[in-house]
Amino acid sequence: MPPLNAKERWQARVDSVAFFAWAFFNHFVVTLFFLGDILMSARLILVGIFALIDRLRKRQVPEVAGGFLPRVAVLIPAYNEEKVIVRTIRSVLNSDYPHLRIIVIDDGSGDRTSEVARQAYPEEIAAGMLTILRTVNGGKAEALNFAVAGLEEEFYVGIDADTVIAADAVSKLVCHFADPQIGAVAGNAKVGNRVNLWTRWQALEYITSQNFERRALDLFDVVTVVPARSVRGGRRRCGRADATRSTRWPRMPT
Repeated sequence: MPPLNAKERWQARVDSVAFFAWAFFNHFVVTLFFLGDILMSARLILVGIFALIDRLRKRQVPEVAGGFLPRVAVLIPAYNEEKVIVRTIRSVLNSDYPHLRIIVIDDGSGDRTSEVARQAYPEEIAAGMLTILRTVNGGKAEALNFAVAGLEEEFYVGIDADTVIAADAVSKLVCHFADPQIGAVAGNAKVGNRVNLWTRWQALEYITSQNFERRALDLFDVVTVVPARSVRGGRRRCGRADATRSTRWPRMPT
Protein backbone atom coordinates (compact mmCIF):
# COMPACT_ATOMS: atom_id res chain seq x y z
CA MET A 1 0.00 0.00 0.00
CA PRO A 2 1.51 3.30 -1.06
CA PRO A 3 2.12 5.84 1.72
CA LEU A 4 -0.35 8.72 2.20
CA ASN A 5 0.78 12.20 1.51
CA ALA A 6 0.08 15.05 3.93
CA LYS A 7 -3.18 16.09 2.28
CA GLU A 8 -4.57 12.55 2.32
CA ARG A 9 -3.62 12.07 5.98
CA TRP A 10 -5.63 15.18 6.93
CA GLN A 11 -8.59 13.94 4.90
CA ALA A 12 -8.39 10.55 6.68
CA ARG A 13 -8.34 12.25 10.08
CA VAL A 14 -11.38 14.38 9.18
CA ASP A 15 -13.24 11.27 7.98
CA SER A 16 -12.31 9.41 11.16
CA VAL A 17 -13.58 12.23 13.40
CA ALA A 18 -16.77 12.62 11.38
CA PHE A 19 -17.62 8.89 11.47
CA PHE A 20 -16.82 8.74 15.21
CA ALA A 21 -19.09 11.72 15.93
CA TRP A 22 -21.90 10.22 13.82
CA ALA A 23 -21.62 6.83 15.54
CA PHE A 24 -21.50 8.46 18.99
CA PHE A 25 -24.57 10.58 18.21
CA ASN A 26 -26.53 7.54 17.01
CA HIS A 27 -25.64 5.52 20.09
CA PHE A 28 -26.39 8.47 22.37
CA VAL A 29 -29.85 9.05 20.88
CA VAL A 30 -30.74 5.34 21.00
CA THR A 31 -29.57 5.08 24.61
CA LEU A 32 -31.40 8.26 25.58
CA PHE A 33 -34.70 7.07 24.11
CA PHE A 34 -34.21 3.62 25.66
CA LEU A 35 -33.70 5.14 29.11
CA GLY A 36 -36.65 7.45 28.53
CA ASP A 37 -38.90 4.51 27.71
CA ILE A 38 -37.75 2.69 30.85
CA LEU A 39 -38.36 5.72 33.07
CA MET A 40 -41.77 6.47 31.54
CA SER A 41 -42.84 2.84 31.91
CA ALA A 42 -41.62 2.74 35.51
CA ARG A 43 -43.47 5.99 36.27
CA LEU A 44 -46.68 4.64 34.74
CA ILE A 45 -46.43 1.45 36.78
CA LEU A 46 -45.76 3.36 40.02
CA VAL A 47 -48.59 5.82 39.37
CA GLY A 48 -50.89 2.88 38.66
CA ILE A 49 -49.93 1.13 41.89
CA PHE A 50 -50.34 4.31 43.96
CA ALA A 51 -53.68 5.09 42.32
CA LEU A 52 -54.95 1.56 43.01
CA ILE A 53 -53.88 1.75 46.66
CA ASP A 54 -55.57 5.13 47.04
CA ARG A 55 -58.73 3.78 45.41
CA LEU A 56 -58.92 0.86 47.84
CA ARG A 57 -58.05 2.67 51.05
CA LYS A 58 -60.72 3.98 53.39
CA ARG A 59 -61.05 7.75 53.28
CA GLN A 60 -61.31 9.72 56.48
CA VAL A 61 -63.47 12.83 56.50
CA PRO A 62 -62.99 15.23 59.44
CA GLU A 63 -65.87 15.09 61.90
CA VAL A 64 -67.01 18.26 63.64
CA ALA A 65 -69.41 18.32 66.59
CA GLY A 66 -72.73 19.66 65.37
CA GLY A 67 -71.73 19.20 61.74
CA PHE A 68 -69.77 21.37 59.35
CA LEU A 69 -72.12 23.32 57.09
CA PRO A 70 -70.59 26.73 56.34
CA ARG A 71 -72.01 29.10 53.76
CA VAL A 72 -70.59 28.37 50.32
CA ALA A 73 -70.56 30.36 47.10
CA VAL A 74 -70.56 28.52 43.78
CA LEU A 75 -68.76 30.65 41.19
CA ILE A 76 -69.57 30.15 37.51
CA PRO A 77 -67.47 32.29 35.14
CA ALA A 78 -69.15 32.40 31.73
CA TYR A 79 -68.25 33.74 28.33
CA ASN A 80 -70.77 33.32 25.49
CA GLU A 81 -72.52 30.42 27.23
CA GLU A 82 -76.18 31.30 26.62
CA LYS A 83 -76.89 27.77 25.30
CA VAL A 84 -75.75 25.94 28.44
CA ILE A 85 -75.84 28.40 31.35
CA VAL A 86 -79.42 27.53 32.36
CA ARG A 87 -78.59 23.83 32.56
CA THR A 88 -75.47 24.51 34.63
CA ILE A 89 -77.32 26.72 37.12
CA ARG A 90 -80.09 24.14 37.43
CA SER A 91 -77.58 21.41 38.31
CA VAL A 92 -76.23 23.58 41.16
CA LEU A 93 -79.73 24.44 42.39
CA ASN A 94 -80.40 20.71 42.61
CA SER A 95 -77.51 20.35 45.06
CA ASP A 96 -78.26 18.73 48.41
CA TYR A 97 -76.06 21.28 50.22
CA PRO A 98 -78.26 23.67 52.25
CA HIS A 99 -76.25 26.91 52.61
CA LEU A 100 -75.51 27.74 49.00
CA ARG A 101 -75.35 30.87 46.86
CA ILE A 102 -74.70 30.79 43.12
CA ILE A 103 -72.75 33.60 41.48
CA VAL A 104 -72.60 33.76 37.68
CA ILE A 105 -69.87 36.05 36.37
CA ASP A 106 -70.54 37.14 32.79
CA ASP A 107 -67.05 37.81 31.45
CA GLY A 108 -68.06 40.38 28.83
CA SER A 109 -70.04 37.93 26.71
CA GLY A 110 -71.11 38.99 23.25
CA ASP A 111 -74.30 36.92 23.44
CA ARG A 112 -77.25 36.90 25.87
CA THR A 113 -75.68 34.87 28.68
CA SER A 114 -76.73 37.26 31.45
CA GLU A 115 -80.21 37.88 30.04
CA VAL A 116 -80.93 34.19 29.57
CA ALA A 117 -79.91 33.41 33.16
CA ARG A 118 -82.02 36.26 34.56
CA GLN A 119 -85.07 35.26 32.52
CA ALA A 120 -84.79 31.61 33.57
CA TYR A 121 -84.40 32.17 37.34
CA PRO A 122 -86.13 35.40 38.48
CA GLU A 123 -87.42 33.83 41.71
CA GLU A 124 -83.99 32.53 42.71
CA ILE A 125 -82.48 35.97 42.06
CA ALA A 126 -85.17 37.64 44.18
CA ALA A 127 -84.57 35.14 46.99
CA GLY A 128 -80.82 35.80 46.98
CA MET A 129 -79.94 32.26 45.90
CA LEU A 130 -78.56 33.47 42.58
CA THR A 131 -76.46 36.52 41.78
CA ILE A 132 -75.46 37.53 38.27
CA LEU A 133 -72.48 39.81 37.80
CA ARG A 134 -71.08 41.28 34.61
CA THR A 135 -67.56 42.52 34.00
CA VAL A 136 -65.38 43.45 31.04
CA ASN A 137 -63.75 40.53 29.30
CA GLY A 138 -60.49 39.60 31.03
CA GLY A 139 -60.45 35.81 31.10
CA LYS A 140 -61.57 33.20 33.60
CA ALA A 141 -59.03 34.09 36.30
CA GLU A 142 -59.98 37.76 36.32
CA ALA A 143 -63.68 36.89 36.36
CA LEU A 144 -63.14 34.66 39.41
CA ASN A 145 -61.05 37.34 41.14
CA PHE A 146 -63.79 39.87 40.48
CA ALA A 147 -66.33 37.65 42.27
CA VAL A 148 -64.03 36.55 45.10
CA ALA A 149 -63.24 40.17 45.98
CA GLY A 150 -66.87 40.70 47.02
CA LEU A 151 -67.61 37.35 48.66
CA GLU A 152 -69.13 37.13 52.11
CA GLU A 153 -68.67 33.36 52.25
CA GLU A 154 -65.40 31.86 53.47
CA PHE A 155 -65.55 28.94 51.03
CA TYR A 156 -66.24 28.86 47.34
CA VAL A 157 -66.63 26.22 44.65
CA GLY A 158 -65.66 26.99 41.06
CA ILE A 159 -67.14 25.26 38.03
CA ASP A 160 -67.13 25.98 34.31
CA ALA A 161 -70.26 27.30 32.65
CA ASP A 162 -70.63 24.13 30.56
CA THR A 163 -70.27 21.78 33.55
CA VAL A 164 -73.04 19.79 35.22
CA ILE A 165 -72.35 18.75 38.80
CA ALA A 166 -73.79 15.88 40.80
CA ALA A 167 -76.29 16.68 43.55
CA ASP A 168 -73.83 15.67 46.27
CA ALA A 169 -70.72 17.24 44.68
CA VAL A 170 -70.65 20.38 46.85
CA SER A 171 -71.28 18.39 50.03
CA LYS A 172 -68.41 16.04 49.25
CA LEU A 173 -66.08 18.98 48.55
CA VAL A 174 -66.91 21.20 51.50
CA CYS A 175 -66.72 18.57 54.25
CA HIS A 176 -62.93 18.35 53.82
CA PHE A 177 -62.50 21.99 54.86
CA ALA A 178 -63.38 21.04 58.43
CA ASP A 179 -59.65 20.37 58.59
CA PRO A 180 -58.01 23.85 58.72
CA GLN A 181 -54.93 22.48 56.94
CA ILE A 182 -56.94 21.90 53.76
CA GLY A 183 -56.48 24.69 51.25
CA ALA A 184 -58.15 23.30 48.12
CA VAL A 185 -60.10 20.25 47.01
CA ALA A 186 -60.17 18.90 43.45
CA GLY A 187 -63.23 17.19 42.06
CA ASN A 188 -63.43 14.29 39.64
CA ALA A 189 -64.14 15.63 36.15
CA LYS A 190 -65.71 13.36 33.53
CA VAL A 191 -66.75 13.88 29.93
CA GLY A 192 -70.53 13.66 29.71
CA ASN A 193 -71.13 13.59 25.96
CA ARG A 194 -69.14 10.50 24.93
CA VAL A 195 -70.92 10.24 21.60
CA ASN A 196 -68.10 9.82 19.06
CA LEU A 197 -64.46 8.89 18.75
CA TRP A 198 -63.16 12.36 19.64
CA THR A 199 -65.20 12.70 22.83
CA ARG A 200 -64.24 9.17 23.86
CA TRP A 201 -60.56 10.07 23.38
CA GLN A 202 -61.14 13.20 25.50
CA ALA A 203 -62.70 11.06 28.22
CA LEU A 204 -59.63 8.81 28.15
CA GLU A 205 -57.38 11.88 28.35
CA TYR A 206 -59.21 13.07 31.47
CA ILE A 207 -58.78 9.69 33.10
CA THR A 208 -55.07 9.38 32.36
CA SER A 209 -53.84 12.98 32.58
CA GLN A 210 -55.96 14.21 35.49
CA ASN A 211 -57.87 11.68 37.57
CA PHE A 212 -55.32 8.87 37.38
CA GLU A 213 -52.36 10.97 38.51
CA ARG A 214 -54.32 12.99 41.08
CA ARG A 215 -55.48 9.79 42.75
CA ALA A 216 -51.88 8.60 42.97
CA LEU A 217 -50.74 11.93 44.44
CA ASP A 218 -53.61 11.89 46.91
CA LEU A 219 -51.99 8.86 48.52
CA PHE A 220 -49.33 11.28 49.80
CA ASP A 221 -51.86 14.01 50.72
CA VAL A 222 -50.75 16.36 47.97
CA VAL A 223 -52.11 17.49 44.62
CA THR A 224 -49.81 19.65 42.49
CA VAL A 225 -52.59 21.19 40.38
CA VAL A 226 -56.30 21.71 40.97
CA PRO A 227 -57.41 21.67 37.32
CA ALA A 228 -59.59 24.41 35.93
CA ARG A 229 -61.70 21.85 34.10
CA SER A 230 -62.73 20.08 37.32
CA VAL A 231 -65.13 21.06 40.06
CA ARG A 232 -62.87 22.53 42.73
CA GLY A 233 -63.35 24.04 46.14
CA GLY A 234 -61.22 26.66 47.84
CA ARG A 235 -60.76 28.45 51.14
CA ARG A 236 -60.89 32.26 50.77
CA ARG A 237 -57.80 33.21 52.77
CA CYS A 238 -56.10 35.74 50.57
CA GLY A 239 -59.19 37.10 48.80
CA ARG A 240 -58.05 36.16 45.28
CA ALA A 241 -58.49 33.19 43.01
CA ASP A 242 -55.49 33.96 40.83
CA ALA A 243 -54.98 31.24 38.23
CA THR A 244 -51.28 32.11 38.08
CA ARG A 245 -50.64 31.57 41.79
CA SER A 246 -50.12 28.24 43.49
CA THR A 247 -52.02 27.03 46.54
CA ARG A 248 -49.66 27.06 49.51
CA TRP A 249 -51.41 24.87 52.01
CA PRO A 250 -49.95 21.38 52.42
CA ARG A 251 -52.87 19.03 51.87
CA MET A 252 -55.31 19.06 48.97
CA PRO A 253 -57.31 15.80 48.78
CA THR A 254 -59.16 14.80 45.65
